[in-house]
This record gives sequence, structure tokens and C-alpha cells, in this order.
Amino acid sequence: MSRLGIVLLVLLVLMAGCSGFSDGNGAPDREPYGVDEQINASIDEDEEELLPGLTTEGVTNTNSLREVHEEAIGNQSYTIESKTEYLTEDGNETIREQVEVTTYVDPEAEVIYEVQEYYTNDGETDGYVGIQRNQTIKQWIGEKVFVRIEYEDGTIEYMPAPSDPVSVEDRLDQTSIRLLDPLQYPQETTTIGVVDSEEGTYYVVEDRENRSNETSQVIGGQLEEIDVRTLVRDDGLIRQTIAERLITQNDEQTTIEQTIEITAINETTVERPNWDDEALKAQSQNSTQNR
Repeated sequence: MSRLGIVLLVLLVLMAGCSGFSDGNGAPDREPYGVDEQINASIDEDEEELLPGLTTEGVTNTNSLREVHEEAIGNQSYTIESKTEYLTEDGNETIREQVEVTTYVDPEAEVIYEVQEYYTNDGETDGYVGIQRNQTIKQWIGEKVFVRIEYEDGTIEYMPAPSDPVSVEDRLDQTSIRLLDPLQYPQETTTIGVVDSEEGTYYVVEDRENRSNETSQVIGGQLEEIDVRTLVRDDGLIRQTIAERLITQNDEQTTIEQTIEITAINETTVERPNWDDEALKAQSQNSTQNR
């Protein structure tokens, strides 16, 4: 375990004394991003606003916090690493699905390269990952947009040039939205702590919600529990979000565990893919066929 993992373990004991869905009261019990130093288990309640959109009561405005995050990251290159696991229990059947997404971002050069990998142990159901199961999708977004799909049997397909491609600016917005998405839900319980590191002070935001109603965003089901832990640097940079969700839908129970974090800040190199010639050729052939 990293030193921050040990530090936050102490923090969680001090602040909550519990972990994740194991006893229904605490933050996700997984190791967070690594920093050093000691922690303070509470924040001065008189200091109401810590950052735009973040107070001692928790996240009050995700749009404001996202804007501060984007200002903090500036034109530095970075990598976003995301891992989501879906575990569905349906009677005696267990369906395990996993999505790993690595996004390499260079705002100054206005290029993004993303690798999406989808896995499932069940070949007969679309599950949560849909038709993308057991696929690897690679996207290059720059002056052109290339998309390469590798299927389970090894077949490779290059997608046509999009008629309305996603701009780099829009995709940059999407990456910060992904970090804040688990905090979009109104929370019942919020705890704020502090971790000091060589690169700044981090606010540790822990949110929890229990709900069961017809307005759930899960169609035909009910979203019962959400636990979220987010690390926000004191300049607004959102370093990591860990979320756990427990969903009950049509007598099925699904646990969703997600970790999203920013790594390699100002150390990420975004290289043009070595399959760009094949993608260009496929786009050219598709354009000729459609004339």
C-alpha cells in the first residue's frame, strides 16, 4: 500500500470508522493516489468556501469546481486512467464486466489518444458494456479523427470519418466531467478531510447517499447506495475519484466499482497511432463508395 493509502486508512478510521458497502456506512475501501505527509481529520467549520463549488459542506456546484479544475490543469499534458467493474448477480448466475479507459491528453498540441478495453465473462448478454463487449477501441482526436476497433476474434475495423467529429475542446470538457460525474447526485452525508503532500494540500471529500424512488436514473430499477471519495488539490485539480454503486433492478443486484484518476501530469506524450495510414485508407475508400 502507498503511503497515502496508509494515511487515508487512518483518515477513514478517524472520520468514519467504516468502509464501503461492507457495513453500509463509509467510503470506498480501495487504495487512492499516492502522496506523503500527515493528515488533519477535519476542517475549520468557519472556512465555508474551500474552492468555487466546494465548501465544508461538500460539493455545491460541480460546474464551478470543474472550471477551477480545468484552470489548474491548464495546458499541461496528462493521462486519465479509468477502470469500471460491473458485477451482476442474477439467481445462480454471476456476470462480471470490466471497462478500462486510458486517455492521453495534450491540450497545447490539441491532440487526444484514447484506448477503451471492454471485457465480460458472459458472451450471451450485452450487460452494461453493450455490444462493445470483448472489444478494444482506439481513438485519435486531433486534426483528424481515427477510430480502430479490434474484435474478440482478432478482426480489425476502421470507422468512417465522423460527419460531426468531437472537438478536442469538447473532449477535454468530457474528461473533467468524468471525474465529477459521481458527485452529481445529491448526497446525504459528506465528510471533508485534508491530506498534505509535496505538491499541495488535498481535500478529501467523502459522500454517501441511500435512495430508493421512481426517479432513479436506472431505468426499471432503483439506485440504492452510492459511496464516493474524491481528492481535490487546493488549487482545484481533481486528482482522483473512487465510486461504488449498488443497484437493484428487476430482482438483479449489480455492484459498480469505478476509479478515475489523473496521472503523468506534464509528463504525458501523445503520439500519433502507428495505424493512422490504415485508418486514412479506410476513410478514403468509404468516401469513394458514398459518392
